[in-house]
Amino acid sequence: MATRIVEIANAPTPAGRMVLTVFAGIADFERSLIVERTSAGRIAAKARGVRFGPSPTLSAEQIAHARQLISQENKPVAEVRADAARDGTAGTRRPGSRLPV
Repeated sequence: MATRIVEIANAPTPAGRMVLTVFAGIADFERSLIVERTSAGRIAAKARGVRFGPSPTLSAEQIAHARQLISQENKPVAEVRADAARDGTAGTRRPGSRLPV
């Protein structure tokens, strides 16, 4: 029986091309279902308040303080970042990463 399945899936024959076309259609359909379920899951997770991506390295208070320094005291972002790095409040930010403003 296994020999028959191999003969049917033989691509150069008309029956083999039909079988491969059906398999390709099923695979494409399954891929569409996976994309749809993943998208629905992400939307549901966001509705529940799940945050995606890396966790912030600065606390809300640190971000508010940095924004205050930038907007009210007209300090450049680079200077605020350097001050935070000296104080040890910069967390584990990569060099050259942007301060969330």
